[in-house]
Amino acid sequence: SQTDDPNAIEPQTISVKTNNNISVFTLDGKQVKVNITTQGGFNTIKTSNLPKGIYIVKIGNQSMKVVKQ
Repeated sequence: SQTDDPNAIEPQTISVKTNNNISVFTLDGKQVKVNITTQGGFNTIKTSNLPKGIYIVKIGNQSMKVVKQ
């Protein structure tokens, strides 16, 4: 099910349309390894291996906070 809450993510993936580099960090600044696949112009970040918590997803020079629930 989709949600309009920008801080909530589906439990398994985040999909974004970008040509920029994507990185995921914990709140204390440690980069975490995630599997990113590209299909149809969309980059899908698999978050199934991440523990519950708050993460910063950096796409190019923009960042967004996401919550893995």
